Amino acid sequence: MKHLALTLVALALIVTGCKTSSEPEEPVSFDGSYELIEVAGISENPDAKVSLTIEGDTVAGNGPINRWNGTLDGNKLGLLITTKMAGPPELMKIEDALLQALTESELSIEGNDLLVMKNGIIAAEFQRSAN
Repeated sequence: MKHLALTLVALALIVTGCKTSSEPEEPVSFDGSYELIEVAGISENPDAKVSLTIEGDTVAGNGPINRWNGTLDGNKLGLLITTKMAGPPELMKIEDALLQALTESELSIEGNDLLVMKNGIIAAEFQRSAN
Protein backbone atom coordinates (compact mmCIF):
# COMPACT_ATOMS: atom_id res chain seq x y z
CA MET A 1 0.00 0.00 0.00
CA LYS A 2 2.88 2.36 0.87
CA HIS A 3 4.46 1.55 -2.49
CA LEU A 4 1.23 2.52 -4.31
CA ALA A 5 0.94 5.77 -2.33
CA LEU A 6 4.56 6.71 -3.11
CA THR A 7 4.03 5.91 -6.78
CA LEU A 8 0.93 8.13 -6.92
CA VAL A 9 2.74 11.00 -5.18
CA ALA A 10 5.69 10.70 -7.58
CA LEU A 11 3.33 10.62 -10.56
CA ALA A 12 1.50 13.73 -9.29
CA LEU A 13 4.81 15.58 -8.92
CA ILE A 14 5.88 14.63 -12.43
CA VAL A 15 2.58 15.74 -13.96
CA THR A 16 2.49 19.09 -12.13
CA GLY A 17 6.18 19.67 -12.82
CA CYS A 18 5.55 19.36 -16.55
CA LYS A 19 2.62 21.77 -16.52
CA THR A 20 3.24 24.88 -18.58
CA SER A 21 2.37 28.35 -17.40
CA SER A 22 -1.24 29.31 -18.06
CA GLU A 23 -0.24 32.94 -18.55
CA PRO A 24 0.15 33.84 -22.23
CA GLU A 25 3.53 35.18 -23.32
CA GLU A 26 3.56 38.87 -24.04
CA PRO A 27 4.36 39.51 -27.71
CA VAL A 28 7.66 41.22 -28.48
CA SER A 29 7.30 44.80 -29.69
CA PHE A 30 9.56 45.72 -32.57
CA ASP A 31 8.26 49.31 -32.67
CA GLY A 32 10.99 51.89 -33.02
CA SER A 33 13.65 53.30 -35.29
CA TYR A 34 16.84 51.43 -36.13
CA GLU A 35 20.10 52.06 -37.98
CA LEU A 36 21.93 49.41 -40.00
CA ILE A 37 25.10 47.96 -38.47
CA GLU A 38 25.80 45.12 -40.91
CA VAL A 39 24.22 43.25 -43.80
CA ALA A 40 25.56 40.15 -45.56
CA GLY A 41 28.98 40.64 -43.98
CA ILE A 42 29.19 44.27 -45.15
CA SER A 43 29.78 46.60 -42.19
CA GLU A 44 28.34 50.07 -42.05
CA ASN A 45 29.57 52.51 -44.66
CA PRO A 46 29.55 56.25 -43.78
CA ASP A 47 28.04 56.99 -47.20
CA ALA A 48 25.33 54.35 -46.76
CA LYS A 49 22.93 55.75 -44.19
CA VAL A 50 20.29 53.06 -43.74
CA SER A 51 17.37 53.39 -41.35
CA LEU A 52 14.38 51.20 -40.57
CA THR A 53 11.22 52.18 -38.69
CA ILE A 54 8.60 49.78 -37.39
CA GLU A 55 5.19 50.96 -36.20
CA GLY A 56 2.73 48.18 -35.46
CA ASP A 57 2.50 46.05 -38.58
CA THR A 58 4.14 48.60 -40.89
CA VAL A 59 7.83 48.63 -41.82
CA ALA A 60 9.46 51.53 -43.65
CA GLY A 61 13.05 52.35 -44.40
CA ASN A 62 15.55 54.45 -46.23
CA GLY A 63 18.46 52.74 -47.90
CA PRO A 64 21.59 54.36 -49.19
CA ILE A 65 19.64 55.14 -52.38
CA ASN A 66 16.00 54.02 -52.26
CA ARG A 67 13.07 53.89 -49.84
CA TRP A 68 10.99 50.82 -49.07
CA ASN A 69 7.81 49.83 -47.24
CA GLY A 70 6.34 46.54 -46.18
CA THR A 71 4.27 44.73 -43.62
CA LEU A 72 5.09 42.82 -40.46
CA ASP A 73 3.00 39.85 -39.32
CA GLY A 74 4.15 38.96 -35.81
CA ASN A 75 7.89 38.68 -36.37
CA LYS A 76 7.71 37.89 -40.10
CA LEU A 77 8.43 40.45 -42.80
CA GLY A 78 6.50 40.08 -46.03
CA LEU A 79 7.32 41.38 -49.48
CA LEU A 80 8.63 44.92 -49.74
CA ILE A 81 7.81 47.66 -52.20
CA THR A 82 10.67 49.95 -53.09
CA THR A 83 11.61 52.87 -55.26
CA LYS A 84 13.99 51.94 -58.08
CA MET A 85 16.61 54.65 -58.42
CA ALA A 86 20.18 53.78 -59.42
CA GLY A 87 23.29 54.87 -57.58
CA PRO A 88 27.01 54.22 -57.15
CA PRO A 89 27.90 50.50 -57.44
CA GLU A 90 29.22 50.22 -53.86
CA LEU A 91 25.95 51.61 -52.47
CA MET A 92 23.83 49.49 -54.82
CA LYS A 93 25.66 46.41 -53.52
CA ILE A 94 24.69 47.31 -49.93
CA GLU A 95 21.11 48.08 -50.91
CA ASP A 96 20.67 44.88 -52.93
CA ALA A 97 22.01 42.80 -50.02
CA LEU A 98 19.74 44.64 -47.61
CA LEU A 99 16.58 44.15 -49.66
CA GLN A 100 17.38 40.45 -50.09
CA ALA A 101 17.92 40.14 -46.34
CA LEU A 102 14.69 41.92 -45.45
CA THR A 103 12.34 40.21 -47.91
CA GLU A 104 10.40 37.37 -46.28
CA SER A 105 12.60 37.19 -43.20
CA GLU A 106 12.01 36.97 -39.45
CA LEU A 107 12.91 39.55 -36.82
CA SER A 108 14.17 39.12 -33.29
CA ILE A 109 15.39 41.50 -30.61
CA GLU A 110 18.62 41.08 -28.63
CA GLY A 111 19.14 44.00 -26.27
CA ASN A 112 19.10 47.13 -28.46
CA ASP A 113 19.74 45.16 -31.65
CA LEU A 114 17.16 44.13 -34.21
CA LEU A 115 18.26 40.94 -35.95
CA VAL A 116 16.96 40.03 -39.40
CA MET A 117 17.02 36.24 -39.72
CA LYS A 118 16.85 34.08 -42.85
CA ASN A 119 16.78 30.31 -42.37
CA GLY A 120 18.09 30.72 -38.82
CA ILE A 121 21.09 32.82 -39.91
CA ILE A 122 21.57 36.53 -39.17
CA ALA A 123 21.22 38.28 -42.53
CA ALA A 124 21.28 41.87 -41.22
CA GLU A 125 21.71 43.64 -37.91
CA PHE A 126 20.27 46.99 -36.88
CA GLN A 127 20.75 49.00 -33.69
CA ARG A 128 17.93 50.93 -32.04
CA SER A 129 18.29 54.67 -32.66
CA ALA A 130 18.85 56.94 -29.69
CA ASN A 131 15.96 59.27 -30.61
